[in-house]
Amino acid sequence: MLTIPSTHLVVIAFDADERLKAFCAKTRDAQVSLLIGPHFAQLSTLIENYLPKPALDYITGRMTELMKHRPMDPTPHDPAAAVTSPIGTGSV
Repeated sequence: MLTIPSTHLVVIAFDADERLKAFCAKTRDAQVSLLIGPHFAQLSTLIENYLPKPALDYITGRMTELMKHRPMDPTPHDPAAAVTSPIGTGSV
């Protein structure tokens, strides 16, 4: 039977102390990633170089550009866009 890990843990630490080593000894290697050292533990370095950039800004900008280039829907005030129906043209 194939077992697929359902959880993955990323540990970011300045140093691998005894508590971290003991914790890692109890876990499955496939479910834990370690980023150890002052380079990774600096929050600004981590954010600028390793974490993904937010996708929402790109998506919002792209949607705005698409809406700008989309043809406008005809309005009821535009006589050229008025739709005439052959049914129901008589008086009630």
